[in-house]
This record gives sequence, C-alpha cells and structure tokens, in this order.
Amino acid sequence: MKLAPCHPLLFLVTGLVWLMLASVIGVALFLAMMLGHPLPAVLRHFHVHGALVGGVVQVIVGMMLASGERSKSHPVLFAAINVGTIGMLAGFWWGYTLAVAVAGLLVLLALLSLLGEALRLARASVLSPPFHLGFFGLACLALFVGLGVGEAMALRLIPYEDIGQARLAHLHPTVLGFVTLTIMGAMHNLFPTIVNARSDHLTQGTVFLVICVVTGLLVELNYLWPTPNMQSYVPFGKLHLVAYTHLAMVGFILHTVFGVLSHLLPTTLAVERARSNKSRGPYLEELTGIVEQWRPVQVGALSLGTVGLVLVATLVWQFNLTSLPVHVATWASIGLLVLSLTLFAGKVGLLLTSRPT
Repeated sequence: MKLAPCHPLLFLVTGLVWLMLASVIGVALFLAMMLGHPLPAVLRHFHVHGALVGGVVQVIVGMMLASGERSKSHPVLFAAINVGTIGMLAGFWWGYTLAVAVAGLLVLLALLSLLGEALRLARASVLSPPFHLGFFGLACLALFVGLGVGEAMALRLIPYEDIGQARLAHLHPTVLGFVTLTIMGAMHNLFPTIVNARSDHLTQGTVFLVICVVTGLLVELNYLWPTPNMQSYVPFGKLHLVAYTHLAMVGFILHTVFGVLSHLLPTTLAVERARSNKSRGPYLEELTGIVEQWRPVQVGALSLGTVGLVLVATLVWQFNLTSLPVHVATWASIGLLVLSLTLFAGKVGLLLTSRPT
C-alpha cells in the first residue's frame, strides 16, 4: 500500500495547527484561572505538550527537512511524531502513565532517526562547521536529557518528593536547551537569506529572549534572597510563573516560529507548486504579499499581548483578581494575543489556497 506523501510543508502546517490548538487551550486556562473557575489540571498537559511536542518540535523538524530534499516524503516520521503526541495526551487524560511513556519513546525514536540528517545539515551550514556542530551537539544533548527525565517521570522511577525538581529538569533542557539553541542556529542560518527582508517577528523574539533571561535571573535571586521566614523576598505565585514562562513561550518561541514560517511557507509553496522559473517569481511575490498584509498589527498585537500577561501579574501585587484594573488588563492581553493568532492563521489559510496562475 502506498503511503500518503508527507513533505516538509505538511510538517510545518501540522505543527502550526498544534500550536493554534494549544494556544486556544492556554487562553481558556488563563481566563478560567483569572475568573476563579479553574479547569481540570490535565488540560495543562494538553497545553504544554501539544505546543512543544506537536507544535514547536514538529515545526523544527519541518524546517530541517525543508533545508534538505524538499520532494522527499517522510510518512513514518510524520506518523510517529503525531501519533506519539496524541498518545501522550490520551495517557494524561486517562491517567495511564505507561501510555505516556510509550508515546514519549515513540517521539524520541522519531527524533533519533533524524540525527544523521541533522548532522549533515550542520556540516553544510553557511556558518563555520565547528560552530554549528557545537550548537547541534548541545541542542541534541539537552533534548535527550529532557526527554529522558520525562520518561523517568512517566515510568515513576523518580520519588514523589523529587517530582518538582524533575519537572524543572524535564522542562528546562527541552525548552532552554533544545528549542532555544535550535532556534538560534536556525536564525543564524536564515539570516543571510532574509537580511534584506522584513523580519519583525525575529527581532521581537530576540528582544523577548533577552528580557526572559534577565527575568529568570531576577526570579532566582528573589528565591535565594534571605528572609526571616525563608520565603521569597517578593511574593511570586502561580500567575507570576505563568507570565514569566510565557515571556519565553510566546514572546520568544512563538514570535520566532511565526517569523520563520513567514519566510519558509511562501518559498516552500513556490518551489512545490510553480514548476517553471517564469511562474515561480510572480507566485512567490504574491505569497509574500499575503504574508506582509497587516504585518505591523500582527507583530504588535503578539508583543503587546505578551507584555499584557506580565502587566496582569504585576497588578495582582496591588489589586485582587476581581478588581477592574486586573480584569481590563486580562481581557486586553487575551484580545491582543487572539487577534495576532487569528491574523496569522488567516494568512496561512490564504497561502495554502493560493495557486500559481
């Protein structure tokens, strides 16, 4: 039986769909928390793992495959990533940790199968090979450490009293190690091709990365600062943690993903759909024009929405959750984020339905 073609474009679009679904869940979780009607805790697993594994990791895989032979199909890899993600979410929903472990192992094996291709691309990088190989090695090491800790938690190999530290060891190498280093390497590789193009998303993502690093250091100092009752120097609750983590997740990662897709989707579609050079140029210009529509609003809304989350967390130091300033800031930030996501999703829809003339 012939398998359906799974080209890099399918990985990119499917990863974006996962990101959008996870974003909807995230908005619902945030609003429910602010309104005092918390949703089931399992939805947090859906939000985090759907965004990172089904979304960000799949987009990164699509980026890597698009750098190689675009016409090559990868149906087994595509199925492994998506079935693994769905399996993890189903395991979380049913509370069956063995299913989570098996599904996570499937994703891990899928990523291991890409090591050879990733190494080849790193050696062929426009950068100095030792520099890019260093990025590649550190990113892979961080990924496998993070996934290994996740597997250990799913198999209940870690004592319950150490779960908090294990979660940090699972999340930080995966996000700060693998995702951040991979995005930085991709930005270095893409820079020569987009240096004359508008790349507001990449610029904003870099700014938020710097802010996130500084904020992380301040958060750590806050916990280490000596106080008589051995608590943090400045009160730091769940809402503050949400704001801090989403400086990275939305401000840096989502901005960068949108920026990279704004470049990759038009070029990939132009190469796949326009067979002749004569028709490819005008078609690429048409697709680029679609991406550029409402660009300042899209980029600005995503940035201001992210800052709005931080503002909400700051306001609760002075006001309670039911106060008018907190509600206004909450709805404003959510509205801006939804506006940006809707605009980008609409653009992708137009890109996919546009055909060369």
